[in-house]
Amino acid sequence: MRIVYILAGAGGMYCGACNRDADLVNGIQKQGYDIQLIPLYTPLRSDSENPLQTSRIFYGGIITFLEQSLKIFRHTPAFLDYLFDNPKLLKVLGKFTIATKPEKLGPMTVSVLAGKDGNQKKELQKLIEYLKTVKPDIINITNSMLSGIAVSLKETLQVPILCTFQGEEAFINSLAEPHKTQAQQLLKENAQHIDHFIVPYNKYVEEMVSFLDIPQQKMSVILPGVDSKRYIFNKKTNQSEIKIGYLSRIAPEKGLDTLLEAFAILQKKHNNVTLHIAGQIYEKSFWAKMQKYIKKKKLSEHIIYHGELSLQQKQLFLKQCNVFCVPSKFNESRGLAVLEAIASGIPVVVPQIGIYSQIIEDTGHGIAVHPATPKNFATSIEKAIQNPSEYIGENRNIFLQKYGLTRMVEEVILLYKHSL
Repeated sequence: MRIVYILAGAGGMYCGACNRDADLVNGIQKQGYDIQLIPLYTPLRSDSENPLQTSRIFYGGIITFLEQSLKIFRHTPAFLDYLFDNPKLLKVLGKFTIATKPEKLGPMTVSVLAGKDGNQKKELQKLIEYLKTVKPDIINITNSMLSGIAVSLKETLQVPILCTFQGEEAFINSLAEPHKTQAQQLLKENAQHIDHFIVPYNKYVEEMVSFLDIPQQKMSVILPGVDSKRYIFNKKTNQSEIKIGYLSRIAPEKGLDTLLEAFAILQKKHNNVTLHIAGQIYEKSFWAKMQKYIKKKKLSEHIIYHGELSLQQKQLFLKQCNVFCVPSKFNESRGLAVLEAIASGIPVVVPQIGIYSQIIEDTGHGIAVHPATPKNFATSIEKAIQNPSEYIGENRNIFLQKYGLTRMVEEVILLYKHSL
């Protein structure tokens, strides 16, 4: 079985999807299968110990943008396009584009979803010609926002096409009209050419049936998985200083403002509590606003920003935390940082939304907060601090059976086999 795995690179940003994809592809390779990873837009960045070998980059971020903006680039020769697709150049580009707001990406989103009828049809043809030489038995695209390529790939290659959902409805809903409606309609049309969908948690099936009018029979739930070997299940016993951890991108939708307000409430009652923030600053204006709040509330000496973390730094960061909290404001579909915290033996406090609700229900390892107000987060974090053993799942094996990497790899391989 020859597998092609197509994903969108995140440029200079660490992202949960890329880390999950890297672990999954490495796991499939270790099982002896021929799997090729093809990045679109920008190079892949992950914190995997085993860097993945990828093909050349297709739909390079620079040429794709130029084709959208200037008609002349929709007809330029391949050798000129390759200059723009240089991985080093694209990596630099990624550092300057991570804060692009979704509402500004409407025209590009609609064009890419239009596939052979969009402004990037030249890039689609390059990908098709390359895949003709690879001769895959099955193709997995890792985001339905890439489904514009599925129609032509299915027509040309005549192989099963699978698609993994990643929370796309949140992105589509953030687009301005008329692009929001146009993008959703194209997603619905493209979905008819996809053989099967991989869904990250149970409730998401119902949401996508409604959002894209896809039959439930075309969906399989495969929960995300983490590599247990990376994290030591370490229950904290030292209560002299209580460390609350936040590890995610620093952007409004991740709820750091909610956590800071909750922390301000906690600090009035517990002077031994500190907040440790880690992650990439995705939106500088939001981070500046958070710093002003910290200064206003006189919390500077109790809050430490650790910046972006390597895998080793992340392991140490989680090992030192007593409670982990990411108060996301949208339905998270992966929750990998939360799973890594649970794998490290840390009680988690999260909103009762998206995959978070299922993780807490499945593992008993933390508190799902509803409604997700600063006061309720403060109360829940305090509960986890005072009675940590009550919010730590005792059976690590049960957690790994549900959310372990080995289980995820096995289920994906089995789905591939059933799709042939």
